[in-house]
Amino acid sequence: MTINYDGNVFINCPFDVEYAPLLHAITFAVQFLGFVPRTALEVQDCGELRLQKIVRIISESRLSIHDISRVEPSAAAGGLPRFNMPFECGLCFGAIKLGSRKHKEKKALILDAVPFQYLKTMSDINGVDIEIHENNPNKVIANVRRFLNSHSGLGRPLCGEAEVQKAYQAFQADLPRLLAIVKITADELASLDKWRDFAYIVDEWVKEKGSAIAC
Repeated sequence: MTINYDGNVFINCPFDVEYAPLLHAITFAVQFLGFVPRTALEVQDCGELRLQKIVRIISESRLSIHDISRVEPSAAAGGLPRFNMPFECGLCFGAIKLGSRKHKEKKALILDAVPFQYLKTMSDINGVDIEIHENNPNKVIANVRRFLNSHSGLGRPLCGEAEVQKAYQAFQADLPRLLAIVKITADELASLDKWRDFAYIVDEWVKEKGSAIAC
């Protein structure tokens, strides 16, 4: 397997049905702008420990997106908050600060839903620019576009955020047709184990429509 290190984007975010609209918007923006989304959901392998898989994906990705907004108690975690997202964010920053020269050149986007919430939940990153999405897919697309545009290395601007948002609306309108082709229901697509299917559908749609909506 050839690793597209410069184009890989590790996505670290909540993996649940409630967050799916934002995860789908992030995934679409990454792919539409010519990058490769990577998550812990991309492969199921009982022979690879989750931590090993996350470390491997971080090591294979120049860019990363971390959503640290999910701080409320979780019923699935017995009434406790989930700490996976800040832990994985810390792994990435550890690679940047302590890794080889290649890893020191990694770039990260940190997302939150509410301004200044991170000062109470992750005060160690005070001073790092945090982008706020307010749980709005259009705003998260704008956040992702600005980040990727800053670190694309292309020497030219990527599509503007309005263009990506318009493309996402067109994709969503076309989604029932695409789901019928792959024989997956909309309810199934919202589940965690269908993230790879979603990324595949986005990739096929971009290939199909790319000549008409190319930036």
